[in-house]
Amino acid sequence: MSRWSAKTTDINIDHRRVPNQLVWFRRSWKEIPESSSDWQPGDIVFWDMDKDSWGDHIGIISDKTENGKPFVIHNFPSPGYVAEENVLNRWKIIGHFRVRE
Repeated sequence: MSRWSAKTTDINIDHRRVPNQLVWFRRSWKEIPESSSDWQPGDIVFWDMDKDSWGDHIGIISDKTENGKPFVIHNFPSPGYVAEENVLNRWKIIGHFRVRE
């Protein structure tokens, strides 16, 4: 909780925090090895944007590609936009997940 300067959990938003989502995905979805380049539309990717070993950002792999590299649909709350961009390798990838079959 110290990461957010909080004394207690906030039941209204804690389920939306990326570190909490990462735990859920590890328990519920198939984790793809980090060395894999097998990206499929609908896969979930987690990044450590500021290299502090915490999950900071999450995206969904799109069906759109550029030069064979998949686009990612992601949201930046500040300044506030949702984008479909070629940003897969912009930050350190710390998780890659796919729905279990």
